Amino acid sequence: MGRMIFSLWIMVSLSGCVAASAVSGTAVDSVVHFLQGKEESIPRSSENTLAAVQKALQSMDLAVQLLEPVQKGYLLEFTHQSKWTGIIEIERETSKLTTLRIRVRNGIVREDAIERAIVKAVQQHIDKTKVDESFNFRAYHNIREQPSLEGQRIGWYLPGSALEVSTVYNEPEWLRVKMPSGKQAFLKGSIQLFQDE
Repeated sequence: MGRMIFSLWIMVSLSGCVAASAVSGTAVDSVVHFLQGKEESIPRSSENTLAAVQKALQSMDLAVQLLEPVQKGYLLEFTHQSKWTGIIEIERETSKLTTLRIRVRNGIVREDAIERAIVKAVQQHIDKTKVDESFNFRAYHNIREQPSLEGQRIGWYLPGSALEVSTVYNEPEWLRVKMPSGKQAFLKGSIQLFQDE
């Protein structure tokens, strides 16, 4: 029998007592696999990879709905008819090497097949993407750090996207939105309600 790796799974404090449970390394690996999503290295710059991701999603009738620059690249969010939500992390490793991480969930269920399809589409589009090509921001509007046009731009959104937003007290023209990183930000717009057909 192979060596089992044990990990501390949960600690519960009950009336001053601590209870712990250990699980095998295989179970831990399964949980990590579920939470992590699909990962792939792309031999291009992060900006060029972002352009290829945009084209790949568009080829699948999807769109980048929220785009957030982060310290080593970008985080972006997309959804499909409120069925599932995806987050793609584009991390700059070097000026010509990028790591792509894709997580797609339908509630708590990981959509591994969709993640693989997106990776395959990105790989196909990276070959068609010119080395100096970048993300097409034409249809996108700014997301601000504060509910003001003077606030620092910290991302972009695609108007007409189904986003989770809330109103901002005393700022009727602004909406609060949660960025892919979890950071709170603001966009100028209004809530439109849509009915399922």
